[in-house]
Amino acid sequence: MKPGKITAALCAGLVLVLGCSPASVERSYVAQAIDSLTSFRREAVGLDRANAVKPLRKAVEAVAEAEAQLDAVRVAHDDYLRLLAEADRAAARVDACRADLAS
Repeated sequence: MKPGKITAALCAGLVLVLGCSPASVERSYVAQAIDSLTSFRREAVGLDRANAVKPLRKAVEAVAEAEAQLDAVRVAHDDYLRLLAEADRAAARVDACRADLAS
């Protein structure tokens, strides 16, 4: 969102929260709101940097770990399907050999 749109959105939000007219919402309130939101984001969310320890970085790392685990499980599943098909082919050969012996 562009700064002008953010300011307009904050003004509208302040009008709703404070129950005042749009004309009475001063720029200082908007500046305070922006500062508060920025501070909250910095403290509660954090940045996506390798050395960060805030929730955003932890979430990004958790997603990366989950994706790595998913990739490993997919490889294992593909191996299982390959082995299952191999077992089915071997069972079919056994059945064919038994049929040859019976005839």
